[in-house]
Amino acid sequence: MRNDDTRFTVNRAQFDNSEETREKIRDRVPAVRKIEHTIEYLGSQQTLSAVARPVRR
Repeated sequence: MRNDDTRFTVNRAQFDNSEETREKIRDRVPAVRKIEHTIEYLGSQQTLSAVARPVRR
């Protein structure tokens, strides 16, 4: 796609469709929210441990 506006519009539509699909899944399967929460928590813990880790030289 050469036109940036067209590319943006298509990308936005794909993102919106993906988000809508994720919301439907979250509504139908409550465990998905718990899994996402756990993933976010583990990611934050990994970031904290990387920041807190002393640098050895």
